[in-house]
Amino acid sequence: MQSLKVKDLIPHPKNEYFFDDMTGQKYEEFRESIRTSGVIEPLIVTQDMVIVSGHQRRRGCIDEGIETVMCDVRYYADKDGRSKEDWILKDLIETNVRQRGEIGGSELKAIHRVDELRRIYGIDGGGRHKSWDNVPTSLEPVTAQEACAAAGIDYESYRKFKSLADLNPDWQELLEAGNV
Repeated sequence: MQSLKVKDLIPHPKNEYFFDDMTGQKYEEFRESIRTSGVIEPLIVTQDMVIVSGHQRRRGCIDEGIETVMCDVRYYADKDGRSKEDWILKDLIETNVRQRGEIGGSELKAIHRVDELRRIYGIDGGGRHKSWDNVPTSLEPVTAQEACAAAGIDYESYRKFKSLADLNPDWQELLEAGNV
């Protein structure tokens, strides 16, 4: 654990692709918690100071004028047949889903989370791809249903909204904005 300057922490470039910012009453309650109790759960950052988990905590610190925050600095590297970035994305998705509880947000972002986990875990169709047979599977999702659970969406909703991810970008943008 290290105390790091909030201004030195870099948001992960794909965070907004997978998750919406907290808004409204929920975000105001979150800020109140930071104001009265501080940041209780440390942020998780890479060795390069890229945020893996804690984008909302960083945002709350900035809004409350807090200059330093405790961080768990994790060292990521290529291993077990996965790239450093795959390990970071896996943790980005899974830790945020666990910490946020009810994710909310757009269906399209939920689809992005599931599809990314399916890619990382080698889930092709309904189950694991053959090329991943030699990769440890202790608690890893093996089926599309398990990948959905790890991404914070039920499988039926995933199937229902999957076609949205295939829309052209203009339609996706209208959908994200709630105009369709």
